[in-house]
Amino acid sequence: MNIDTLVEEDIFKYFIKLSQIPRCSHKEKKVADYLEDFAVKHRLKHIRDQFNNVIIKRPTKSTQTVALQAHIDMVCIKTTNSKHNFNIDPLTVNLDNNLLSAKETTLGADNGIGLSYMLALLNDPNYIGPNLECIFTTNEEEGMTGAEGFDITNLKADKLINLDSEEEGLLYVSSAGGIISNLSIPISHKTKEGNTYTININGLKGGHSGLEINKNRGNAIKFAARILNYLQEESIQFRLIDISGGKKHNAIPTEAKIDIMLKEEEQYDSLSAIINNSENIFRKEYNQREPNTKVILQKGFYEKVKVFSKSTDNAIIGVLNLLPNGVMKMSEDIPDLVETSVNIGKLWTDLNYINIIASIRSSNEESIISMVDTFNRLKIAFNLLFKTEYPYPAWSYNKNSKLKETAKAIYKNIFQKEFNEIAMHAGLECSFFINKKADLDIISFGPTIKNIHTTEESVDIDSVRRVYELLKEILIKLK
Repeated sequence: MNIDTLVEEDIFKYFIKLSQIPRCSHKEKKVADYLEDFAVKHRLKHIRDQFNNVIIKRPTKSTQTVALQAHIDMVCIKTTNSKHNFNIDPLTVNLDNNLLSAKETTLGADNGIGLSYMLALLNDPNYIGPNLECIFTTNEEEGMTGAEGFDITNLKADKLINLDSEEEGLLYVSSAGGIISNLSIPISHKTKEGNTYTININGLKGGHSGLEINKNRGNAIKFAARILNYLQEESIQFRLIDISGGKKHNAIPTEAKIDIMLKEEEQYDSLSAIINNSENIFRKEYNQREPNTKVILQKGFYEKVKVFSKSTDNAIIGVLNLLPNGVMKMSEDIPDLVETSVNIGKLWTDLNYINIIASIRSSNEESIISMVDTFNRLKIAFNLLFKTEYPYPAWSYNKNSKLKETAKAIYKNIFQKEFNEIAMHAGLECSFFINKKADLDIISFGPTIKNIHTTEESVDIDSVRRVYELLKEILIKLK
């Protein structure tokens, strides 16, 4: 089997087509144009709003209406050496051992497979089921602003199936709420002469900051913070020139970079020893979770450059080491569910500030407030700038969901095993829909997609097919 034969199936035909259209968060216009053109070509009623959300409706003779929903944006991450331009270049999709992946970039199966399911159903001449309202939302990955701005009066369905889950066999019935936090540390500079060095931290696994935060993987930004702390503890006389790491608030950082100036060249051997020891510490501490961690020291030149002031150095080292990160609390009600977490997702320097973006998630609203208060205390202690944005509510469990019971019964009938209910420690757009229309009955499921939000992202072809068959059987039952 190859890509050419795979695209004979509608799901994969549309997925490959979508992979040719740039669709990073906030840049979804081209894919929204494609969806509008699709609706016109197939003579289907559609609505496009100011957020580039698109609804395409397929009428049938049924008296029932069901909404399907997925987001059109994707997390755009590439390898360090990749020359891919997400604004104009199509993704290069590879097929190997029944897995689809992308060359040197994220694949966008999150949520491209969900989009493809809906397009395939809208185009299926043999479709049997209720009237469909297929909802294509924007900017899920960076704030869910599409779902937040969605006009619920355009929705007639009383049932909604979200197609933005990533593990076959799991039926998601609730999700966490959260907020994005932004800290900025003011920079003061001084011009100094000395030997420059770069410390690169890479090789970490990364992953989705909600779905995979429970795996306790390393965070490259926090590793960078610890290295700087080691240097201070060992009285290495250095000044920071630049520091950066991570790509997205919702992706666990796999890489970080520190540029420093060494005041005394005689301390190079001590610096080198600390860097080597840091790699050993991280590998030992994280054992099998991060076996490929690398901390590499590169020598630059003797030069005259702008460095951060000592007070700025102290602020960045203090803030980065004190910031909470990872699992904060496990649920007391649901076994193995993370209740509260923080991901320090991105760090970068501009002309006047060192900027930090973190994702705070919790199924407990009070815990979110508490974590925001922790960030605010750091703001006061270090005289920082601080703001929050893109808050999203939790989707609460509905024990009386008839849609949930229908899906479970059909799954068991097809696969002869249970469709396991699970709460997701990540935000789902379901929360905005249920908040706008309280009587909506909502579930979420999807195929197995591994390593989402990383360049190792892949989707299992057979899993995609099985979940599509499940979706079609559920819709037949709901007609």
